Order: sequence, then C-alpha cells, then structure tokens
Amino acid sequence: PHPNIFGGFLAVGLLLMAWLVRFIRDRRAHVLSGVLVVFLSATLIITFSRSAWLGIAIGFLVLIGLIVRRRRLPPSRALPMIALGLLSVLATLGVFYEQVFSRTLLVGRLENLSVVERSSQYARFDDVFLMNPLVGVGPGAYPFAMTQIDQDAKAWAYQPIHNTFLLVLGELGALGLIALLYVLWRADQLNAKMAQTAGEMIGLALGIAMIVIALFDHYLFSLWPGMALGVLAIALPITWPFSVSASPKGEAPSQDAPVPHLDPS
Repeated sequence: PHPNIFGGFLAVGLLLMAWLVRFIRDRRAHVLSGVLVVFLSATLIITFSRSAWLGIAIGFLVLIGLIVRRRRLPPSRALPMIALGLLSVLATLGVFYEQVFSRTLLVGRLENLSVVERSSQYARFDDVFLMNPLVGVGPGAYPFAMTQIDQDAKAWAYQPIHNTFLLVLGELGALGLIALLYVLWRADQLNAKMAQTAGEMIGLALGIAMIVIALFDHYLFSLWPGMALGVLAIALPITWPFSVSASPKGEAPSQDAPVPHLDPS
C-alpha cells in the first residue's frame, strides 16, 4: 500500500538472500538467485524509502562487522551476489541520481515539508501520551487522539507518529512498550549466543535493520503488512536452527555447522 512498506520488504528480502545463498548448490538456482538480487537491489532504490535504505545499510554494516570480529569467511558463492547487488545499485543510481540525492539531502519542497510534518508529530506526542500514560489511548486510536488535541488541522495531518516505539507507547502506554521490549529481548535470547553461527549473524543484522526502520516509520505497528513483516523478521531467525538442522541427509547442511575461519597466519 505504500513505497516505504515495499522498501521494508525489499530490505528484509536482501538480507534473507545473504542467508539463503549459503545453501545454494544447483547452478540454475545460483543464476536465479543472482537475478533476484539484481531485481531486489534496483527496486529498493526506486522505492525512495529512506528508512529502508538506512535500515539495510546499517544491517549489512553490522553483518560485515560480525564477520570480521568472528574471523569468518563468507561463502565463495556469496561474492558474485554481492558484486551483482552493488552493480545493480550503482546502475539504478546512475538513472535516478537526482531523485535519490534529493531524498537523501532533503532538497526540494516535498522533502522539507516531510521534515516539518514529522517534527510537528514529535512536538505533539507528549499531549497524546499524557492522555493515558499507563495503557495508552488504544490500538489504532492515535490519529483520533490527535483530533481531540487540535481540531483545526488538515485531515491528512492526523496520522500516527513516524516512530514505531513511540506509537506503541502512545497507543498501548508504558505497559505496552515494556511488553514489546520484552518480546524483542526474548527473541534476541532465542536467536543469540551473540552470533556464534552464520544464521544468527544474519538474524542479528536483520533485527538491527528492523529497529532502524522502526525508528523512522510507523507501519510496523500501524498497518497489517508492516505487522506481518515485523513478525516475519522476528520469527525467521528463531526457527532457522530447527528448520535447517531438520533437513534430510544430502540436502543443505545445518547452519550450525562450523563456518570456515580466517587463517590467523
């Protein structure tokens, strides 16, 4: 329903490709995966979703940092995928560079208007939150609460604050935010021992990307496609150890299998 949501799905899809490429054995599947990486990378750029761009950029930086810190080698079959993704991004930037830099550098009337609108949302958040700090104004009731504060604003001005965590705090109160943070903490505990395997490293990078997106948009809580994306991003890393280790003999190896380490010498 919105380019920002589409961008979120594309960002998650690219991070998932970084995990799936480890299990590709068939040449045809390898070619198909390369085509998919090119398509996802190019399409992510033309969504013009700054939150998705920032989310995947930080997610991949976290992944690279974990690889370096753990002294692990990425699969050799991943290198062509990375090259294809970068080439696709550069080619797309070559076509849409004016629009991309306009969005990035906040140049233009629409970008300035977006900044002003989002700043005003933060300025009014306290009024909404203080209506019911403990349990909030109710799920989906944030725009209605804003009408009680300012009845003279334009209709399009009554929208959720572009920050998922603050939106949860406003609609579900302090108790709701605590519950959400507890769920995220438990998911991290199930996924962790802090990135001991490749799947867990991808899971951590995926979680960081979603947190970044959540800090700049509301759809992960306000719209059902965003909720589905959030649940998918949380649930997949938790289920990977079980789904992969349960693969029949002769199929893709378990992600818990040791990943080659860099030679210290």
